[in-house]
Parts: sequence; C-alpha cells; structure tokens
Amino acid sequence: MAMRQLCDEHDALLIFDEVQTGCGLTGTPWAYQQLGVAPDVVAFGKKTQVCG
Repeated sequence: MAMRQLCDEHDALLIFDEVQTGCGLTGTPWAYQQLGVAPDVVAFGKKTQVCG
C-alpha cells in the first residue's frame, strides 16, 4: 500500500483512527484488516466506553 511505503520511507508513523469503524462494525474486528496493511498505531478509545 502506498501509505505504508510512504511512511516507511520518511520514518513516519502510520496511524489509523478506528473510533467510527472499529470493534467489528465493518465485518472484521478492525477496518484496517480489510486493507491488508498494518498501522503502527490504532486509535479506538471511544469505542471501549460503556454504551459508546
């Protein structure tokens, strides 16, 4: 994936925000799993709240 390669070339973190798409809402535990690329950081904090 071009984003992963670009981040690697520039020593930058690839960060995915899974607040709206994580926790199984897209059919997999994390939406990025459908892209075939592994991020360095995944943000998902709001989804872990009770009744969030």
